Amino acid sequence: MRWFKLLGFSALVLVLIAISFVSSSDFNQDLGRHIKLGEIILKTGAIPNTNLFTYTNPQFPFVNHHWLFEVIAYLTFHTMGVTPLLVGKALLIIASVLIVWRTAWKITGFWAAIGAATIVIPLLLERPDIRPEVFGYFFFAVMMGILYASEKHPSFRLARNRCEEDSRQAGVTMQPTAWCWALQGIAWYPVLLALWSNVHVTFVFGLFLTIIFIGERFLTRQLSTKMMFFTAVAFFIVPFLNPHGVTGFFYPFFIFQNYGYSIVENQNVFFLAQMTHNTLLPYFFAVSPVVIAAGITLIITKKYRSALILAVFFTLAIYQIRHWPFFVFAAIIPLAEALQFLISAVSQKKPQLFPYAKWGGIIVGIALLLWGSGNLISNSYYRIFDHQRQFGLRIEEDYKKATDFVKANQLPQPIFNNFDNGGYLDYALYPQYKTYVDNRPEAFPAEFLQKKYVQLEQDNNNRMRYFQNYGIQTVIVSHTDATPWAGHFLANMIQDKEFKLVYYDSTSVIFVKNSQLPDVRNDKKYADRAIQTETNAIKLLQLASFYQNISDKDHFEDAFYKAKEQNPDSCTIQRILYSQAQNSPFGNPNAIKQNAWYCF
Repeated sequence: MRWFKLLGFSALVLVLIAISFVSSSDFNQDLGRHIKLGEIILKTGAIPNTNLFTYTNPQFPFVNHHWLFEVIAYLTFHTMGVTPLLVGKALLIIASVLIVWRTAWKITGFWAAIGAATIVIPLLLERPDIRPEVFGYFFFAVMMGILYASEKHPSFRLARNRCEEDSRQAGVTMQPTAWCWALQGIAWYPVLLALWSNVHVTFVFGLFLTIIFIGERFLTRQLSTKMMFFTAVAFFIVPFLNPHGVTGFFYPFFIFQNYGYSIVENQNVFFLAQMTHNTLLPYFFAVSPVVIAAGITLIITKKYRSALILAVFFTLAIYQIRHWPFFVFAAIIPLAEALQFLISAVSQKKPQLFPYAKWGGIIVGIALLLWGSGNLISNSYYRIFDHQRQFGLRIEEDYKKATDFVKANQLPQPIFNNFDNGGYLDYALYPQYKTYVDNRPEAFPAEFLQKKYVQLEQDNNNRMRYFQNYGIQTVIVSHTDATPWAGHFLANMIQDKEFKLVYYDSTSVIFVKNSQLPDVRNDKKYADRAIQTETNAIKLLQLASFYQNISDKDHFEDAFYKAKEQNPDSCTIQRILYSQAQNSPFGNPNAIKQNAWYCF
């Protein structure tokens, strides 16, 4: 049994390593801007309270709720490079899982905890990124551990009983004393909340756990009304200890009131299931009945705290996929408790079958963990489902070549850019260039994003009017933007002879007005060279999509079939072949769909 436990734990750690230690494209999203802001904070000694990166809305107020992460990210990047950021992120994710898993083990048993973790940890594949909330994952896991361990773990119970006995002998009547609270771990809550409130808005999840902790102890009469009042006041004052004070405390509750642009991570699972081919969505739907059944079991067994935590974070995971990691950390202990009840019921009602069921479940669980690890470490999963990530420590900067081109040729200002590449442009071009927009909806007026960005891209007349109003000279956009308005915008720009197409690659396209640079719209050699020098299948598919959008059929086929040679198992390629087969009298779309059913 000891060897099986060692194998089970090793398999769990291996899959966590496979999920967490992956190459990063975070510079293409937020990381670069975070590093730039960390640099500005340290050099100026102040946290910017307006949107300093943009020329369109430079005075718009912005609450920087993750300033501490930005300082940490900049110091790490500036002194040691990007690799420690990748390693640190991975270790925080692994530590967060192991903290809640260890707590579940002590409460329910080793195999129930392993089973619960096996069910939900695949969802961590959605966001293994270098983001401010990775610290939130860790703080949340620690608070979950304290919340459960202070009641369930024998050593904590022993410590509490001992301190209460010592208090009685000393003549102290009010329980628990500060020392008892410290032994139970509650003294760490204010420290964690103080740090968390300066790292990310998800500190509200810590407040939720604090309410449960205090409320539960009040209902079970471990706290007097007076003690509960003073404790609650102390805990809820702590998050005010941030540079924005009251505004920073309440900001998480109002952040979406000024969201003029919808982003993928804020969408619900049902919408995304219709609009995308996210391979984790079917898995989420598959495990949902298990989660619901576990919640019902917890209510039946009167584990109301666990049922409440599971229900709240399962609901959040449905509402926005950005909350999936928190759902994972919140679900492991409740699911383990439900599994423990199931194991106990089977052992009592079917004792003759229990050994077979137990060992069968253990073998299947370990096999699944090892199989998943193998697919991730070998990159099979990423190749098939067309993820930019790969196992290992590498950073991708897809927009670097384009921004280098801008700086090398000193392209004229002001520039127009799109939402997707704004964060990287903030990092690479500021302060020489300021952006039209970046990928922070909360940092721009909602009306601006809806009227002067989305409507500008949708309608060519609006585009020409706003370009004239702002005096736009250079356009640098990401042509991988899959929104309908981005497609309209690119098509209109290709037809606009006032702007030259002077550069494009697998992610970016640059147009310039009044430039001496050559126009490469119909430059066959430029297109051939772009395809010949690219070896990454995903980027070749991005080039193929670009050529399709500008009606260059020949180069679309060249890029597509080279990508097919590089990665014939790609689901994107299978879906394109399926579409082509449907439109061909000689095609066999059913055969394609049957052979690659997991892609559809």
